[in-house]
Amino acid sequence: MSEDPTSGSDGAPTPADETRAEEIQRRLKEGDVVVLHRLSDRFEHQEIEQVLQAEDIPYEVRLSYETAFSYLFTPQRGVGVVLCRADDAERARSLIGAFQATEPSVEEAFPGGDPEDEPES
Repeated sequence: MSEDPTSGSDGAPTPADETRAEEIQRRLKEGDVVVLHRLSDRFEHQEIEQVLQAEDIPYEVRLSYETAFSYLFTPQRGVGVVLCRADDAERARSLIGAFQATEPSVEEAFPGGDPEDEPES
């Protein structure tokens, strides 16, 4: 990541007693940082990082906490979210949309059906 999207936009330091999570929550409320995308899996995480890095868009990925039950909630919450500056959100969303449009669906990737659906012999 080339820049930190959650550091003060005017370069002013944030309060010393503020944790990283508190700073992000504050900046989300202020509208300075936005949730760009909800990640459905770790592969998507890696691919979206590559797209944003290639275009030099500052971002941060906040992964869901790993707990014994974290995978139960993945369909509802995903594995995490991608944050970026509000100023970069439109361009980043269009890049992610273009990337997702080029990804093959399961039907396209496996014309005979999903291999995981095959009965075991």
